[in-house]
Amino acid sequence: MPTLHVVSHTHWDREWYLTFQQFRFRLTRLVEALLEILGSDPGYRHFTLDGQAAVLEDVVDVRPDLEEPLRRHVREGRILIGPWFVLPDEFLVSPEALVRNLLLGDRICRAWGAKMDVGYLPDPFGHISQLPQLLRGFGIETAVFARGAGDMPVEFRWAAPDGTPVLVCYLRGHYDNAAYLPADEEGAARALAEARDSLVPHTRVSHLLLMQGADHMYPRPDLPRLLSAADVLLPDRVLHSTLPAYVAAVRAELGEDGLERLPLLAGEMRDPSRAPILPGVLSTRMWIKQRNHACQTLLERWAEPFGALAEGVVRGCGDTATRRRGDAVTSSASSYIRRAWRYLLENHPHDSICGCSVDQVHREMATRFDWCEQLGEEVARAALETLAAQVDTGEGDLPALVVFNPSSSPRTDRVIARVTPPVDPAEVMLLSPEGTPVPFRVLRHTFRSEMEMQFDRETMAQMVAQTAASGGVVWGEWRIAGLQTRVADGVGQVAVTVTRNPIPTGPLPLEPTRQLQALLEEGAVSQYRVRIREEEALEVAFVARDVPPLGYTGYRFLPSVPPSPSPRGLRTLNFELRTSNSEPAIENEFLRVEADPQTGLLTVLDKGTGWSLPDCHRFVDGGDRGDEYNYCRLEQDLLVDSPVEPPTVRREADGVGQSLVLQMTYRVPEGLDPADRSGRSAETVELPIAVRVTLTPGVRRVDFETTVDNRARDHRLRVHFPVPLAVGRACAEGHWDVVEWPPDLPADTEGGAEQPVPTRPQRGWTSISDGARGVTLANRGLPEVEVLQGRAGVEIALTLLRCVGWLSRDDLPCRPGHAGPGLPVEEAQCPGRHTFRYALIPHAGDWRMALVEATAFQTDLRAIPTSAHPGPLPPSLSFIRVEPEMLQVSAVKPPEEGEGLILRLWNADDRPVEGSIRLWRPFARAVQIDLAEREGDPLAHNADRVALTIRGREVVTLRFYYS
Repeated sequence: MPTLHVVSHTHWDREWYLTFQQFRFRLTRLVEALLEILGSDPGYRHFTLDGQAAVLEDVVDVRPDLEEPLRRHVREGRILIGPWFVLPDEFLVSPEALVRNLLLGDRICRAWGAKMDVGYLPDPFGHISQLPQLLRGFGIETAVFARGAGDMPVEFRWAAPDGTPVLVCYLRGHYDNAAYLPADEEGAARALAEARDSLVPHTRVSHLLLMQGADHMYPRPDLPRLLSAADVLLPDRVLHSTLPAYVAAVRAELGEDGLERLPLLAGEMRDPSRAPILPGVLSTRMWIKQRNHACQTLLERWAEPFGALAEGVVRGCGDTATRRRGDAVTSSASSYIRRAWRYLLENHPHDSICGCSVDQVHREMATRFDWCEQLGEEVARAALETLAAQVDTGEGDLPALVVFNPSSSPRTDRVIARVTPPVDPAEVMLLSPEGTPVPFRVLRHTFRSEMEMQFDRETMAQMVAQTAASGGVVWGEWRIAGLQTRVADGVGQVAVTVTRNPIPTGPLPLEPTRQLQALLEEGAVSQYRVRIREEEALEVAFVARDVPPLGYTGYRFLPSVPPSPSPRGLRTLNFELRTSNSEPAIENEFLRVEADPQTGLLTVLDKGTGWSLPDCHRFVDGGDRGDEYNYCRLEQDLLVDSPVEPPTVRREADGVGQSLVLQMTYRVPEGLDPADRSGRSAETVELPIAVRVTLTPGVRRVDFETTVDNRARDHRLRVHFPVPLAVGRACAEGHWDVVEWPPDLPADTEGGAEQPVPTRPQRGWTSISDGARGVTLANRGLPEVEVLQGRAGVEIALTLLRCVGWLSRDDLPCRPGHAGPGLPVEEAQCPGRHTFRYALIPHAGDWRMALVEATAFQTDLRAIPTSAHPGPLPPSLSFIRVEPEMLQVSAVKPPEEGEGLILRLWNADDRPVEGSIRLWRPFARAVQIDLAEREGDPLAHNADRVALTIRGREVVTLRFYYS
């Protein structure tokens, strides 16, 4: 006899077609109604609050009087919460963001008294391949979801790339298959029977899951009566149940043998045949994806790791005063990082991060991104400055720079540094720790504040005399760095640049001072207007070479003309920028790039292999009649793939790299044909595009920075890179995975919930290779890519913009019916300027040969100005060294509770590796922990190194306790 597990629930989108505050108002009403039902009817046994703990805090933040009854019902098991903080889109956030999501959900649920240990994800648009390993890392052995599994049965097993399995209880009838029960008892019984009959052919057990709820649905007070009647009217057992009870019953009936006989799947869940996965969200409102990438990178690569390392350094090698100063910085870092993560996670629900809500929702997301960045930058800056203060940067009066590398491999790259206090670039040189002169180029002087004052001639003369006598001191540590004088309309105009420098820098600028003194002595000018600008920093660029992994290298300035003869003959290497309009080619020791002056297309030569890639970097603009959820190709599309006239091409070169700067204008249709939306309009607009292509000495990468001024509507802009290889498969970085794509789309998809598309999700890169050579295209926050057949091989097409005007439409050939409310969303047309960064990496072999460079591209090096001083840390150091390179560092962070250091790795290879992790200081013990940071096996004691074997694509987390 079947048992029908009826689970009452609501699926609560925190923001979507209404804003967060508008939905919170409705959520509070729902909770009031739920508490009224639970308080008055003991027969209403359970209600599932959508698997996300954030909704509890959303309510009690405005209605604290509801907290006590909510807590009581959570403890009693009548309201089920968690395991997530929010229900995320998995493909558009990082794996570490998913870990933080579950960590925060776990923390909130423990504070409330209970957590639902079921991997409930009712509505995300498909599922990542590593979700089984992620869930198992939190002790969750079952996943329940509705999208992406196609025609699979209700029960199947799903293995992560490392082999870690979970049981899947598939919501074949979606999460609302019993939502709309009639109010009469017989009608309700018939509806339950129909839902039962739809599942029976697809299950191996007698327990069936009927989800009584839907989007923003309130609890039904009459549900106990209807279920009691159905229990009598049907030949089934009808229970008001929960997801944990249903999962436990399924597992008990299957037993271990039955579980092993279930079908086993692996890989991503992106089959749209039964439920749409809405793949257009990968490129909707691309600015959201870019800002999210920037915030995640800030927290994961800078604030968390260097905040944790700064704490370990100041507690391990500083004196008492240093530890006191360091503790003031690091003690609160974890709290700020958690707050920053919370702001970011509040942007990760699928309707938020996917960009498929009304415009106001996404405006409010921008504020949360701002808050995350503000906190993350403050923590990162304080941590890096704390570490720089411990580095031995030598002796002298001139400032020093400490360059930090957050990557898990040594890195050579261009770095931009703000030198404070500013130095005179004509009088100094920059040295590496080995004493080697380092070329640098001045980018600009930055100024922080400005003020104006007026003086008569006598007062002005007194001030000049006083300032000259004091060696240029204006007040305190502020000294004159520059002086200009002119006369306009009979008034003396004096421009003074000051800088904060406690070190005497000599007399006032000689010739400008004489000019001002001469003007004062003449007496012809009686009034003076003085404008004072504070010079904040000198911004310079240079190439930092071989910066240690998860470490730093110190650089220092010295006078370029020593007071005594120097056997080294030291001189300044301050390079000026050289430009040319007649040389459309750049090169470094690895690569050469040449631009076609007529088309702007590039030819990239790999000097190591002799392989040439012609016609690279072609922009292709086409129409899009879809909505925020789906790209929809036009029946009569017009593709624009060349500028209206030859571009302007300028070559720039200095001591730190070479660039091609291309300015081009495309003319594209203004929008869709207003008559039927099947073609593009006859009216056109200009689409200006500016591109900077850069080669840096010592870097095996072609870097691109592209700025588009979008003036068109309803279109998709992509950049294409032809690859002259006859290959059928591509691979891309996934979530702790390298995902290989099949060469073709499924055939015979008529009648499906959504037509499959050739665009795919990616994280940091996509790669094409025939095994002997290949091309990898890295990106920053551009998650949509396609590999398509080209004229002489294949092409990688990277989406830059997808612009639409509707939240949802019901007239799309690619998806029958609406996916949301049919509301206009003008800002989803993405007007205005957008800047994109990506990089091309030609290489021998497959993606493994480009992994280090593609991973490094995700963030720039950072340089921290400091003084010249002794310190307990050497001039160059790796805090954490991980070998081999296939072991990628996913996280370095402080523990959720207690002291120490958390390190998470994943093996990018599909084969086991013998790994080695070495810290810069000894530790008392190292233990392996799970993702929830619960301790497991001990690994080492009183050492500075850990060795372990890691399976292919396995994720391993370690905790180090310091001595």
